[in-house]
Amino acid sequence: MITWARWQQAGEDVMAAGMLEYEREQVRLGRRPTLPVDQEAKERKMTMAGVAVMTALRMTGAATAEDLAIKLDMSIHKVANNLHALSLTGRIRKSSQTPRTLKKNKTWLYEVVR
Repeated sequence: MITWARWQQAGEDVMAAGMLEYEREQVRLGRRPTLPVDQEAKERKMTMAGVAVMTALRMTGAATAEDLAIKLDMSIHKVANNLHALSLTGRIRKSSQTPRTLKKNKTWLYEVVR
């Protein structure tokens, strides 16, 4: 016996497939630009600061933004922004959080993926 939720999900899947097929037909006819789902992902170029952060992170292993900022003599904000950009590209990942103390909140530990 099929449940209502399963039937509703199947109906949504069929409708989504039909809508995607329609939009791809519109692209083929030149009535709209290529769909984002059909575009190839572009590899982002790393900034000099991003290269420095990656190098330091490879040498230290897992580290926080504050640790890397002290090691690289950069502002914590610049390091944090570069860590965020590198995590979006999949080059690094957030591994865990440091424990909270009286003087500091929890902070993320980052490590190199590839």
